[in-house]
Amino acid sequence: MSKNGISKLVEFVNTLNDGVRFFHQATELIINQDQMKLFEKNLRIRGDLIKELKPYVVTQTGGLESGHANKEKNNLRYAQIITMIRAADSNWISKLEEIEDQSLEKITELMHDEEIIPVVRDILKVNHRKIRKCLDEMMRTEIATS
Repeated sequence: MSKNGISKLVEFVNTLNDGVRFFHQATELIINQDQMKLFEKNLRIRGDLIKELKPYVVTQTGGLESGHANKEKNNLRYAQIITMIRAADSNWISKLEEIEDQSLEKITELMHDEEIIPVVRDILKVNHRKIRKCLDEMMRTEIATS
C-alpha cells in the first residue's frame, strides 16, 4: 500500500474511533430499547471493523491508531448530538444521519481508491453494507417511535 493509501486508512481508523466513542456514550443515554440495541450494534460493527483493519495498519505503521480524526470537528458534532439526546431533542437522529452518511461516503471513496490494497477494499465493502443496514434500521426505528 502506498504511503498516501496508508495515511488515508489511518485517518479512517481514527474516524472509526470517534464513532466508537460516540456510540459508547450514546448507549448510556438512550432510553428506547430498540434504539439502544441499534447503537450497540453500530458500536460492535465499528469495533469489529477496526479489528479487521488492524493487521494492515500495524504492518504498515507499526501500531494501531487510537487517535481521532479532525478531532475538533468530529468531537463538536458528536457532542452536539449527545447534548440533543440529553435534552430529549428529537432532531438528534437527523444530525446523526448526516454524520453516518458522511462516514458511508468515506468508505465508498476508500473502496474505490487504487492506493488501498484490494483485501482492505473488500473489508470496507462488506462493512459498508453492515453500516448502511444499521443506519436504515435506525431510521425505521426512529420513524416508528416518532
